[in-house]
Amino acid sequence: MPRSLRVRQECIEKVKLAVRRNGFLSQQALAEAVGMALATIGSFLRGKPVDRATFVELCDRLALGCQAIAAPIQALPMLGEESQPPPSQTPWLGQQDGGGTTLSWGEALDVSAFHGREAELSVLRRWVVDDHCRLITLTGMGGIGKTALSVKLAEQVQTEFAIVIWRSLHNAPPVQELLLDLFNVLSRGQNTDMPATVNRQISQLVESFRTTRCLVILDNAESILLSGERVGAYRTEHEAYGHLLNGIAETQHQSCLVLTSREKPKGLAVREGVQFPVRSLRVVGLQPAAGQAILAAKGLLVSLEDSAALVQQYAGNPLALKIVATTIQELFDGRVVQFLQQGTPIFGDISDLLTQQFNRLSDLEQQIMFWLAINRAWTTLSALQADLVPAMLSRSLLEALESLQARCLIETTAPTENSVAQFSQQPVVMAYMTARLIERLCQEITTGELQWFDRYALSKAQAQDYIRKTQRQLLLKPVAEQLLASLGGRSQVEHCLAHMLSTLKARPLPQPGYAAGNLLSLLWQLQVDLTGYDFSHLTVWQAALQAMTLQQVNFAGADLTKSVLTQTLGDFLAAAFSPDGQWVASASGDRTVKLWDVQTGDCLQTLTGHDQRVRSIGFSPDGTRVVSGSDDATVKLWDVTTGACLRTLLGHRGTIWSVTFSADGQTLASGSEDETMRLWQVETGACLQLLRSDRPYEGMNITGVIGLTTAQKTTLRALGAVELA
Repeated sequence: MPRSLRVRQECIEKVKLAVRRNGFLSQQALAEAVGMALATIGSFLRGKPVDRATFVELCDRLALGCQAIAAPIQALPMLGEESQPPPSQTPWLGQQDGGGTTLSWGEALDVSAFHGREAELSVLRRWVVDDHCRLITLTGMGGIGKTALSVKLAEQVQTEFAIVIWRSLHNAPPVQELLLDLFNVLSRGQNTDMPATVNRQISQLVESFRTTRCLVILDNAESILLSGERVGAYRTEHEAYGHLLNGIAETQHQSCLVLTSREKPKGLAVREGVQFPVRSLRVVGLQPAAGQAILAAKGLLVSLEDSAALVQQYAGNPLALKIVATTIQELFDGRVVQFLQQGTPIFGDISDLLTQQFNRLSDLEQQIMFWLAINRAWTTLSALQADLVPAMLSRSLLEALESLQARCLIETTAPTENSVAQFSQQPVVMAYMTARLIERLCQEITTGELQWFDRYALSKAQAQDYIRKTQRQLLLKPVAEQLLASLGGRSQVEHCLAHMLSTLKARPLPQPGYAAGNLLSLLWQLQVDLTGYDFSHLTVWQAALQAMTLQQVNFAGADLTKSVLTQTLGDFLAAAFSPDGQWVASASGDRTVKLWDVQTGDCLQTLTGHDQRVRSIGFSPDGTRVVSGSDDATVKLWDVTTGACLRTLLGHRGTIWSVTFSADGQTLASGSEDETMRLWQVETGACLQLLRSDRPYEGMNITGVIGLTTAQKTTLRALGAVELA
């Protein structure tokens, strides 16, 4: 009798329907009702193997006939038996080669439908077969495909080994239990005496690895690691796993252990290297073509463009793509664009997947994740340090960032000679962190708490214009809308916020934090009349005060260090519409160029770089670039999207009064106070031609002339006359 069962593929939809029919709105609800792990429920509903007793219990709870939906899983070979060729209906279990390789697959996944990963498999095969690596770690986010990749690798290289063993550590078995299981397979039924201590058992296992070439794959290693601590630390009862891995990594033998984990166990990184027998591979998302194949396998036939949009949204995570494919089919009739437009990328199983990883983070790691979501752009170490409340030492912050990178939860840019390292998040992770932050902040406001509300800013007044606009749209506005919905109206929300302000005022001493700034920003977002509000002696950080009407508001003794009180515009000296009429660019006396949204009146970009007043402005014919001229005698070319200065054109010796593009956008013309006009090539910045009209006395030689005053000679020279030395 098989010890494991799985739902037949053709019955999976029937089972999911039974879940909903029995009143369970989510997998989490079913897991809580039957007292099982969420991962077990997920395996059952996806047609993955589960314990027979578990299978029967779930079928009973859902009023399903076990025999009608069950597909048996081949049991492990008995001791002393070689693995037999698997039945044709389950080719994923592997084939026994002519050399008699013993195959023990445990609960390995069915990888008959495997997409992409050709490059990763090539690298791993080289490490295993050619370089004879002793220990390889596959790390990556949950659902990224580490497990499937490990099974596929084992299938491809199994003929290189005498024994192949695949085991899951999902249930965190004690190391003694795992070692006994391994010895049972390695001994092939021969009675062997197990040493009394774990250390001696590990030594005996390594000796077996010397005499017999074995491939052992241990999946879900994060289950034996601590949650809420720095990455890679072992749970107290599983510290012996560290001795096992170190013994396999450090001792010479002919076998290979492959470990899959969401985070790398402690102590392995120092043993890794391109020339060392210990290595690691970070498994990243799939390419659009492989993502499209996964969607097609789920029955969602979409264009490469639509599949690329989904792959980008979910960072190529195969499990997330499978989940979202079902949602798009069932709720959006297969229309990818409509799904993306509704703006809710995080739901159901995808949220559960990310919650599992979030719950493993330390408090400092969680803070960093929230701040990266708030900042919504690449962020430096120093910027993060300035954000955190309370302040953290650079060392602690750097260690936490390294830990997050090891957990595959952040993206990093490498430092160069001209830039420092920066950090950000994948879009799906950023969306999850944003949703979680909004939910917690709304709860705190409703209950009057001041924990997260004081720790995180809803918007950053000192951020670039487009970042601040995004923060307003994705943080401030949703919080305000949820409060209005939950509390019943603006007056109730204002009363709640006023109560929080009173709580802040009641503190004996001012404390660093963002609560007062958040209150001010929310009141402004709700269009509350701020007249008479008292923020005196409070820490008012990251409030964009320049946009607010603050008549009779008391800021006496307040700390406005990180807020922006005024926005100096200077005189508007020139303006130009974009070709489509949606934007207008202004040239200002404050030495800046500003880009404005015509419909909303919002300032979208502030372009800085000129040393003196900006006198002239113009858009390129395609609207992607802006040119400006200044009293500093320079012409600057700007990228409208990024705000970057693309080129500075030098040559004039006076104020630039006018600038314009040619009709094809390939040439620039600039007119200067130096009485010249220059034509410039946009692509290279080269001056193509210098144009100047003849003056009345152009070239007239007045060298040695007498009877003229100094002032008269100066005037003549200005009109073109020359006086040779």
